[in-house]
Amino acid sequence: MKALNVESFNPDYDYMFQRGIDPDVDDPTKCHDHPEMPPQWPERSRVVEYRNRVRETLRDNDRMHQLDSMGMADMSIEHDLMHIETLLYMVLQLDKKFKRWSRVEVDAAKPLLHRISGEDFPDYVRIPEGTAKLGRNRETKKQQWGWDNEFGELEVQVNSFEASTLPVTVGEYVEFMRAGGYNRESLWQEEDWKWRKRESLSHPKCLIPKSDSAGEWEYLTIHCTMTIEEARDLPIYVSLGEARAYAAWKGKRYCKPSFRTHTSRTSGSSFRTEFNH
Repeated sequence: MKALNVESFNPDYDYMFQRGIDPDVDDPTKCHDHPEMPPQWPERSRVVEYRNRVRETLRDNDRMHQLDSMGMADMSIEHDLMHIETLLYMVLQLDKKFKRWSRVEVDAAKPLLHRISGEDFPDYVRIPEGTAKLGRNRETKKQQWGWDNEFGELEVQVNSFEASTLPVTVGEYVEFMRAGGYNRESLWQEEDWKWRKRESLSHPKCLIPKSDSAGEWEYLTIHCTMTIEEARDLPIYVSLGEARAYAAWKGKRYCKPSFRTHTSRTSGSSFRTEFNH
């Protein structure tokens, strides 16, 4: 609201919700100052009321145009998408007893789940060599909003490489698991292996062992569980460490096609593989 010269209608909430959920929120060497955690969060209805009023204020055409001219509109939408993505990871990992989707609905969705299967897609596409420019010029920081780690331009010469056209699937990743990928230290980077050992990890969070069949798994979706056969063409969701180990097993490199860099070892994301020429 401050950037739009709009008088705050709830300064306490404005300050409280500046805290955010950055993992380094309490480390001033890695993150800017944040408010302390409140002793008690407001009632949900009050928070929703506050959120709705903020949205109504921002929907004003003149204000949206002002936000857009500063680059804040796109950044705000991106920020929302990040939180939605994080929420989906959390819902995905809920115990299956909390899932409410029926098997009838799963069966009805099968044609959609496998719509890509059998299509004429090339396995890899060639990306020509060239110069990639990353980041933003610090001189424009006052004119344009951005994430702290976006400022400072970097130009990198990239050799030609090939990237897989589709994310790694459940079926492909299960092959890695059955080949003993979680027990082969040589496939894992040192810190990733320590994390895997510390967490006693033997499979990604989106797969759970079948109670009635040793060595087999079920795929967790937002709504229900599916057999590996049903889910074989769906993207697998894994941590960065798991993605790198899988890529090493395939003799390729990890490559995440996303709108932001994903560095967490604990949450999950789909990914692709690539290799250099």
